[in-house]
Amino acid sequence: MRAEATKQHKCLLFNQAISIENFEYQRFMTELLVSLLVSIAKQKSIPLSRIQIRFPYEKPNHVEQYQAYLPLTYHFSGATQSSLSSLQVKFDLGLLKMQLKESNAMLASHYIRQLPMEAHRVGFLQFIMQLLFAQLERRSDISLEWLAEKLGYSTATLKRKLTLHGTSYQQLIDITRQQTAVFLLTEQGFNNEKIAHELKFSDITNFRRSFKRWTGMTPSHFLEEASRIS
Repeated sequence: MRAEATKQHKCLLFNQAISIENFEYQRFMTELLVSLLVSIAKQKSIPLSRIQIRFPYEKPNHVEQYQAYLPLTYHFSGATQSSLSSLQVKFDLGLLKMQLKESNAMLASHYIRQLPMEAHRVGFLQFIMQLLFAQLERRSDISLEWLAEKLGYSTATLKRKLTLHGTSYQQLIDITRQQTAVFLLTEQGFNNEKIAHELKFSDITNFRRSFKRWTGMTPSHFLEEASRIS
């Protein structure tokens, strides 16, 4: 999970930490995670009306199950490559200051102290994704050679390890760029030129071409669809 924020909202984006699995597995884990979120929110009396969910896949055939068990605002992605998208949980910033039901200050303090240690307990892909997102935010080098050197591998060894984890360097770059582009487009309101610059594309045409490969839509069409189903 990584966090992004706008002036009014916090967005939590979830990716797989260990390996890239098949679509059915990803959808099951996504449904499980959202179900747990709803259960915890109900238990802690968190108003579900203040939480929005964006599922990283098209509307499923069994959507009536969502309607029956997920009493919050949600919508589905129209992206053609679900493996590049992530589950997004969005809520207003005021929710962070809400006093939870039966909250325990001592217990909260205990878990906060554990955070520095938890930051290092990450999966192989999770660690790489953290590096790529950080580099992209700094608009620094995200080449295969840079990544291999950062991890202490040769490029050939890194390619083999990524294959064992069900992915490739190019797919991880696509995931990083696609998710960042969608967030900047839909949540921050950036235009194509600014997004292309943030993602280190040489020009707008290359960015638009890549965006359509990732999602099956141009940025303007994607934004239109996202606004319509929201």
